[in-house]
Amino acid sequence: MFTIKVLPYLRKSIRPLFAIFLVATIIALSACARLGEASTDLSSQNVLPTQLVQPGVQKPGMGATGGPFFWSFWVKNRTAAADAMIGSFVPFTKLDTMQLAVSTNFVLYQQFYDPLVSNTLLTSAQANTVLATLETAYTNLKNVYGAGSAPYVNGGARIVILAYTIQDDCATTGNYVGGYFAPRDLYSNTFTSALYTDPVVMQQYSNLIGILGGYSNEMSIINYDLPLSSCTSTVPTSQINDRVIHELSHLFTYSKRVVSNRLANHDLWIAEGIAENAPNQTVQFANMEQLRLTQLASPSTITYYQSAPQITDFTTWGPKIIGYIQSNLFFNYLRHRAELNAAGSAATMIAQLITQNDGTISGIDSLISQYVPGSGFSALYTDYVLTHYLSMLGIPITDTGGINSAGGPGLQTTYNFANVNIGSSTSTVDGTIIKAKYESANSIPFNYDAPTCPDGSTGLMPNSYVIIRYQMGGDFTPPDTAGANTVPGELPLKFIVNLTSEANLISATPPASVSFLSGSAGTTFNVTAPAYGLNAQDVLHILIINPNTTGSCRVLNATNPQILNRNHSRWVGSGGTANPSPDYTWQKKTGAPWDNSNNGGYWRPGGVAVFTGGTPTTTPSYTPSNFLFVTDYNNMSVQKVDLDEGTPLGRLGSTSTTCPTSNTGWDLFTNRYQNNYCANSFDNPMGVYVDGSQNIYVADTKNLRIVKYDQNGNFQAWMGLNGTCSVNSWQGAASVTDYLTLQAAGATTGVTSSPCMFTFPQAVTSDGTNLYIVDNGAHRIIKRDMATGNFIAFIGNGSSGWITSSAAHDTPSGFGNGLFWGPSGVAIAGSTMYVADTQNMRIVRVDLTTGNFTGWMGNGVTGWQTSWGGSAPTGNPAVKYFSSPSGIATDGTYLYVADRDNNRVVKIVADGVTACGGPVIPARADSYCGWVGYGKFGWEPSQAAPGTDPYASVSYYPPEYYSKPQSIAIATAAQKGTRNDYLYITSVYNGRVTRININCADNPKSTACAASGYNPLAP
Repeated sequence: MFTIKVLPYLRKSIRPLFAIFLVATIIALSACARLGEASTDLSSQNVLPTQLVQPGVQKPGMGATGGPFFWSFWVKNRTAAADAMIGSFVPFTKLDTMQLAVSTNFVLYQQFYDPLVSNTLLTSAQANTVLATLETAYTNLKNVYGAGSAPYVNGGARIVILAYTIQDDCATTGNYVGGYFAPRDLYSNTFTSALYTDPVVMQQYSNLIGILGGYSNEMSIINYDLPLSSCTSTVPTSQINDRVIHELSHLFTYSKRVVSNRLANHDLWIAEGIAENAPNQTVQFANMEQLRLTQLASPSTITYYQSAPQITDFTTWGPKIIGYIQSNLFFNYLRHRAELNAAGSAATMIAQLITQNDGTISGIDSLISQYVPGSGFSALYTDYVLTHYLSMLGIPITDTGGINSAGGPGLQTTYNFANVNIGSSTSTVDGTIIKAKYESANSIPFNYDAPTCPDGSTGLMPNSYVIIRYQMGGDFTPPDTAGANTVPGELPLKFIVNLTSEANLISATPPASVSFLSGSAGTTFNVTAPAYGLNAQDVLHILIINPNTTGSCRVLNATNPQILNRNHSRWVGSGGTANPSPDYTWQKKTGAPWDNSNNGGYWRPGGVAVFTGGTPTTTPSYTPSNFLFVTDYNNMSVQKVDLDEGTPLGRLGSTSTTCPTSNTGWDLFTNRYQNNYCANSFDNPMGVYVDGSQNIYVADTKNLRIVKYDQNGNFQAWMGLNGTCSVNSWQGAASVTDYLTLQAAGATTGVTSSPCMFTFPQAVTSDGTNLYIVDNGAHRIIKRDMATGNFIAFIGNGSSGWITSSAAHDTPSGFGNGLFWGPSGVAIAGSTMYVADTQNMRIVRVDLTTGNFTGWMGNGVTGWQTSWGGSAPTGNPAVKYFSSPSGIATDGTYLYVADRDNNRVVKIVADGVTACGGPVIPARADSYCGWVGYGKFGWEPSQAAPGTDPYASVSYYPPEYYSKPQSIAIATAAQKGTRNDYLYITSVYNGRVTRININCADNPKSTACAASGYNPLAP
C-alpha cells in the first residue's frame, strides 16, 4: 500500500470520462506499492495453503467464466486508525462486487452500486479495454523477468483486478490510497493469518472462519480506488493503463524476487522505480514519465525540493509524490542510458535487477557500472539531475556525451529522451505539448531556502540536489565541508552553472542549446559580468548536487547568501500545504488556502497598514510593539497581527445578523463574520490606516463610510453623509445608517453625488492633520478633518487643485489633468501625495498643499510626465508600465507599487529623476529600479512580467510569487528597531499577507539575505 497526501489542486485537475473511476487508482499521485504492508516472513512464503478454504466453492478468477458474477471480498481498511490487530475486525470490510470483464489471466470486479442511486459504474467495455492492455503487459513482463516470474495464483485462478472505494484518510488528512497490490491479502497481516494458524484465535472465531474465508482473497489481486469522495481525483485516459500496469509490475517483482527466489524486498525507491517504468517497458506507454516530469515542475513540489529530498528516501519528504517523481525519472534515465550503450540492454538490466541479491543502492551502483561502462551511481545521478533540468526548460537534448564525459567541463548538452517522448517538441500529454510546459523559468522547482542537515547546519544529504538562482557578481569558490557520518571515498559537492541567462532561457526565442561550467566544491567559478557575454544584472541557474550514495550531509557555501537561506519573502495566513490548520508565524513554504473563519486566516485580504512602536520588550515576557492591520473584505473583518512574529491578535467585525450596541474588541475566536451596516460590522472593508495612537481608520467600502476604532478595538465613530453636507462630522453608533439610506441621502450616485458622500471608499491615509480618502467609485480623493470629520475639499472629476465646494460634479473619470479613473491606493511623503490611478494604469503625483497634479508615471516612460494628451493607457507587463496598480507606499525616497494585474511589486525613485543606485545592485541608468514577483529575488529592471500566472492554483504559490497584490505598506528598520526594511503586501488570491525584505531585494548577494537577518529583538 502507498498512502499519499493528495494536494487539492491536483485532486481536481484530471477527470476525463472513462478515467472517472479507474482513475484514482491509478492517479498520478497514488500509484501504490507495498509501503505500509506487513513485512514478509520468508520462511513461510511457500507453505501457504494450496487448497481453498471452502473446497468446491468457485471463487473469483476460477473457471471459464472467471468466477461468479457477484462476490463479497474481505478487504482492508486503509485508514491510519484501523491498524490490524488480533481480535479486532476494525481493519476489515465486507465488499460486495460484481464481475465486469474476464480475460486469459485477469478478471475485473467492481464494487456493487445501485444504479438508481449512483452512476459511477465502469462499463463492461471499459473494463475489457483495461484487461486487453494488461494481457499485453503480462506477456511482456514474463519475457522481461524470465521463468518463474508469473504471479502465484491459488488453484490456477486468474489475477483479480478489484475496483472499489478504498477506505483511507483522505477526508480528514488528505492521505489518499489510490491502489495497492496484494499477492495473498488474507495472509499479509497478523489477524487474518492467525485465523488459520493461531489455536486461540481459531477457537475464538470458529463460527466466522468459513464466512471470512468466503470473503478472503485466495489469489493474486490488484486493488485500485474508484473516485467517489471529494478528495480523489481522476487522471487522463492515457494514464489509466499505466497505473494498473504499475501495480501488476509490483506483483511480478514480488513473485519473482520474494516468492520464487526467496530474496529480501528491494529498497522502496527501487521497487517503485521498477513499477513506475513498467508501462513503458511492457506496452511502450510514456504517460507516466511525462506526468512525473510535469509534476516535478509543479508548485506542489517546490516547497519539498527546498528541503532537497534524497532519491533513496521515499518516506520522510512530505507527500510521497516526491519519491514517485524521483524514482520514476531516475530509473527511466537509467534504462535510457543502458539502451544507448547497447540495444536491448534495458530489458536485460531490469530482469537482472529483479533477481540480483543486493536490493539496495549498492546493487544499483554495480548494475550501473555493468550497463553504463565507466559510470556509477554518483556520475549517473549527476547526469540525471542535469538532464531533466534541461527537459524542464524545453531544451532539445541530443548528445550522448554528458557532464561527466571525457571532455570535462565546458560547452555540453546531454542525452536524448526521444525514445520515451520526453523533452521533444512533439511530445504531448492530453494534447498539450510537453515542451510548452517548461518554456518559463517559473516552472523550475527552484530552491529559495537552503536545506538543513540533521545537525542544524545548512547542506545537502547524499543523493540530493538543489537548483538556485544566482545573480551575477564575480568569481566564487564554494568550500566543501563534510558533516558527521563521513565515509571513505565520499565525494565533494558538484556545482553546475548554466551560463545562459535566465532572461534568455525564457525569452520568446529560447536557445536550442546551453553552456555549462562544471566543477566540484573548491573550484573557482568565473562568472564576472563580461564573461560569456553576460550583463551585470543577469541571473544564472546553478545546480548543486551531493552525488554520494551514502555518507555525510555536506555543508553548503557558508559565506554566500545566494546559496544559503535567503531571507527574502515570507507570508502569514491560513496553513500551508502540509498543515490544514493556520500557521501563525511568517512562513516560507508554499501557501495559503483561503480561510473564512479562523483567526489568522484570510479570504480576500485587501488593505494593509503598519504601526511601528520600536523593538518589542522581553521583560517580564515578550510583548509586541509593532503591528500589522489587514482588511479581509470577504470575511467582513479587520485583523491585527504581531508584525514581528506573525501571530494573529484578533479581528474586528461582527458575527451577528442584528445590530449589537457594543463589540468585543479584538475577537480571538473562530467565527464567520457577517456583512452589516451596524457600528461593529463591516461590508467589504477595503482600506485601513493606523495613526500614532493606534487608532484604526477603516474604509468600509460597501457601507460608504469611514469607521474609527481605538487601539483596543472599541468603536469610536463613523463619517459619511447623514442628511445634509453640513452634518457630516464624526458620528456615533446610534446614527449608523444602511447603504441604501446613505445612497439616497446623497441625492445621486457615483461622480454626480456630493463630495461629502463616499462612493465605495477604497483606501485611507493621513498627514497627521487630515484624512485623505480614495473614493474609488466617484474617481476622486476627498480630504476630511481628522479630528472633527468635517469635509474640507476634494480633487478629481476634472479638478487639479483642492475644490472646497460641496456641489456635485458632473465630470466623470478620465485620463487628463485633474482626472482619475477608479483610483485604489494613496501614500503621502512630506508635502507630496502619490495616487495609484488604477484604471489609468499609472501613478499620479499631487502637491498635497495645493492639490495640483504635478505629474504621472507609467505607460513605458521614465520620470514624471506632465502631458495628458493621447488615449487612455492600457495595462502592459513590460517594465515601466503598470496593469491596474492598486496600492502604493513610500519611504520618501522610493515608491513601491502593488502592480496588481502584473502580479508584481515595482520600485521607483520617487523624484523620477535620480538614477536608481545606492542600495540597488547593480545600479540603473534611470529612476526605474525594477520589480519583484514571479520568483524574482532582486529588482528586475528589463524583463517583462510573464503574460500569465505560472501556476494552476494560487493556493500553492511559493512566497516569492504574488497573485493580485492589492495594498502595500512599508516599515523601515529604524521604525521597527530591526535589522532590515520590509514591505507588506496583501496578495488577494493567495489569501495571505507577504513580507518582502527590501534590503535583500536591493542586493541579493548581501548579508541582508541571510536567514538570521530577521530578528525582531535584534537592533
